This record gives sequence, structure tokens and C-alpha cells, in this order.
Amino acid sequence: MSVTPLTRERRRRLTRDTLVDAAAEVFARRGVHAASLDEIAAAAGFSKGAIYSNFGGKEELLLAVVEQQGERMLAAMWEAHQASEHDHLHDPEDAAALWRRIVARDEQVQLLRMELRLYAMRQPAFRERLADLQRQERQRATDFLLREAAEVGFEFQIAPDRIAGILIAMTEGLLQQAAVDPAGQQTYEGELELVLGLLIAAGTHKPEQAGG
Repeated sequence: MSVTPLTRERRRRLTRDTLVDAAAEVFARRGVHAASLDEIAAAAGFSKGAIYSNFGGKEELLLAVVEQQGERMLAAMWEAHQASEHDHLHDPEDAAALWRRIVARDEQVQLLRMELRLYAMRQPAFRERLADLQRQERQRATDFLLREAAEVGFEFQIAPDRIAGILIAMTEGLLQQAAVDPAGQQTYEGELELVLGLLIAAGTHKPEQAGG
């Protein structure tokens, strides 16, 4: 069986993905300030020059890590939505289970996001770039809600971008609390389920079927 050779662009994409994955692990384990580009490059199996040729430096690599993780999380949630017969958005218990399985499973992601916020608060130039990326994440989450609405036939009573913002803030806050209090995990998950139910009830509705 013949193997299609890697194009230059595909090879570059694989290099970037490998560097981003290695950076996520090193940043979470060592912290943003302590992590060195040499250590990240070694973990990825490349020279430090590969980082500079693909990202230009540590801050670009940081932003790439955040963007990749956000994209992967939404992709996993959409895949789960497509594979399920449930309307996750109108079943808070099912939505909370999906959250546990996809969002809360990776402690590394939570460590990294906390590190990034601390770094941004101390670096004004980076702060605005992270804020811009947060706005993009919010837009992607809004697009996700709109796509789910089109799939399962519900309408919004609260602007979907506001629902997306609340969901993101609530998720990150609860994950940060759970990260320092593992014994209280069930409590935080219960709170998530409660708020999801209230937000869904207030923010969306399914129109009555004609003739129903």
C-alpha cells in the first residue's frame, strides 16, 4: 500500500501541534514563568529553533495552547452531541454528565488556564491579547449554541452570546474551586447542574409543535 508523502504544510502543522501539546504539559507542570523554551522543545523532540520558526516566542506559544485546547474541547462536545439522542441543553443532568466527561476531566487544562490569567495580570501587553482570545472563544461557544439550536429546534429568550459567556465563567469558576477541593467535586457538579437548569429555563424554550 502506497503512503502519501507529507506536504510541507502538513509537516509544519504536525510540528506546530507537537510543540503546542508539549508546551501545554510543561506550562501546566512548571508554570509559565519557570517553563523554558529549551524544556518545551526537548519535550517535543525538536530544537528551540523550531519554536521560534513556528511561534516567535513564549507568548505566541501560550496563545496557541489556549486556542488549541478551546477548539478541541468544543469539537469533543459537538461530537458527543452528534452521537447522542439526548438534547443536552434541555437536560441539565445529561449536560452536567457531558461537562464531567469532557470539560472537567483534564486537570492540566485548568492549571494552565489559571497560570495564564496570573501571567496576563502581570503582563499588560499579553493581557489584551489573552482578552482578545477569550472574546474569540466566547464567539465560538455562541456559534456552538446556535448550531445546537438549529439541530434540535429550540429558540433563545436570552441572547446566545450572553448564555455562552455565563456558561464559560461558571465552568471556569467551578473547575477552579474543584481543583483545590477534590472532596467537594460532587457539590460543585451539583451546583453546575442547578445553574444549568435555571439558565436553560430562563434563556431558551422549545416552540409548540403545530397541531400538538
